Amino acid sequence: MSCNIEIGIIEEIDKSRDYSVTESGISYAEHIRSYGCISIPDEELSGLIAATVKAELPVSFCTVSSEHSAGIDPCGVTLIPPSSAEKLLPMLEGYSGAEWYSGLAEICRRSATEGKYMIIFGI
Repeated sequence: MSCNIEIGIIEEIDKSRDYSVTESGISYAEHIRSYGCISIPDEELSGLIAATVKAELPVSFCTVSSEHSAGIDPCGVTLIPPSSAEKLLPMLEGYSGAEWYSGLAEICRRSATEGKYMIIFGI
C-alpha cells in the first residue's frame, strides 16, 4: 500500500511555530490544503529524498529555529528555506518524466523566487 508525501508552500513563515502540530479542530486534510500541497507517493520520491541527504541540502525539521539538518525527512515535517529550494531544482531534473514533476518544480521555483519556505509532510 502506498503512502503519500505532501509538499506545499508556507505563505508567511512563523519562525517560532512548530509545524508538526496542527491547530485544534482542523483536520489533516484541511491542514495540508492550507499550504496548497501536492501529494506524491512516497516510493516515487525515495531517490530524490536520498539525493537531498547525500547532497546535504540544508533544511530544518518542524521549526525554523530548530538545529539545521540535511536532507528531507521522509517520516516527519521538513521545512525547506528558499535558498535550498533553489538547490533542489537541479536535483529534480532526473524526474522530469514523472507525473508529479511539474507540480513539484513549480513549488520549488515559487519558493525560491518569492522567498517562501516549502513544507514537506512525510508519511
